Amino acid sequence: MNLKYRDPETLSSEEEVHQNIDTRSYRKFIKETRLQRLNELKTKKHLSQEETKELQELEYKFLPVDREVSEESFRTSKDDTEADYTDDLIWILHNNTVRDFIDYMDKKIISLEAFEELVYLNISEMIKIGNDEMGFEFCKIGLMARWAREFGRCYLLKFEDDEERFNEIVEEHYKTSKSVILNMRNDDV
Repeated sequence: MNLKYRDPETLSSEEEVHQNIDTRSYRKFIKETRLQRLNELKTKKHLSQEETKELQELEYKFLPVDREVSEESFRTSKDDTEADYTDDLIWILHNNTVRDFIDYMDKKIISLEAFEELVYLNISEMIKIGNDEMGFEFCKIGLMARWAREFGRCYLLKFEDDEERFNEIVEEHYKTSKSVILNMRNDDV
């Protein structure tokens, strides 16, 4: 049974460990020595005032730390709950310039991995139903999300003024994505 104790067994300047002795082993040795001393003092019938004080200190050091358990509330880590980025995606669809995307990402706390996954699911669905216009817009957002995640905002800023080049890259990416998704669909049939 491994319990955490109040005394962290930190070394003072008087108890410096020799360079050939493992610190962990030394601390374990000190702890065992103190436990042995505690047992000696407990078995003794008549204690002096100094021994009584030492006994109290050692007992306190080896008391397990009580942890407060609250049954009224609980915590979950952020990764346990999936965030819904559909509102964010809708806003970015209506304001889909590189500058708007960067400004929006600066204001919001968004998991780019989860957001990118949502965008790619939408690209896939748009391709499957044959809506190329929306598929292209989702592809544009997907590339911005991927580049933001992989390279950061500085990389995106390169495309802020060169909208034509950015649209060419998106067009190539969309055509590639479309052919891959349609080939997967044909393989499933």
